[in-house]
Amino acid sequence: MNKSHQNEVMKRGFFLYLEEVKRFAPETIGLYEHAINIWQEFTDNKDFSSFGVRQVRPFKAWIRDRKTKKGKPLAVTYIYHTFRMLKGFFEWLAMQPKERSKIDGNASQHLARSRKETSIALQANRHKIPSLEEVIRVIESIKIQNDVDKRDRALISFVLLTAGRISAVTSLPMMAFDEKDLIVY
Repeated sequence: MNKSHQNEVMKRGFFLYLEEVKRFAPETIGLYEHAINIWQEFTDNKDFSSFGVRQVRPFKAWIRDRKTKKGKPLAVTYIYHTFRMLKGFFEWLAMQPKERSKIDGNASQHLARSRKETSIALQANRHKIPSLEEVIRVIESIKIQNDVDKRDRALISFVLLTAGRISAVTSLPMMAFDEKDLIVY
């Protein structure tokens, strides 16, 4: 079995583990795959069993120097999550019976950013949100002339009262609304 094929077999095993054991969504598994592909790009698709500290140090410098398509440096958050996902992959790989003796299990600990960069990456993004008065002004500004206007006012009011995300509100089944007690589950 050639190295490239062997890597693909290991990746598929990991993705199956993420799906069945960790019960991750396909989108999350896709993010892990993307991180692993970045590693493979850096190593020129070297065998995963060669993973070690000697590769991690130059990888950190390599990814730090990479640019986006627009020529900007990669975001600290992007690098943090790439490292986190690669660490998870190599820790899983180091526990596999055929790879246990080949992979330095402690090398994945070196896939970390500085405490300052980690703190920056984990900061919550603050978004400007409208005040209660602004939302009420918008609701009242909709003059009811037809059913669409009624719907628009009702939807904005519903989001205001429930604090639901737009994606959650648009996919909410009718069964989630208890008409008798006026509760949304």
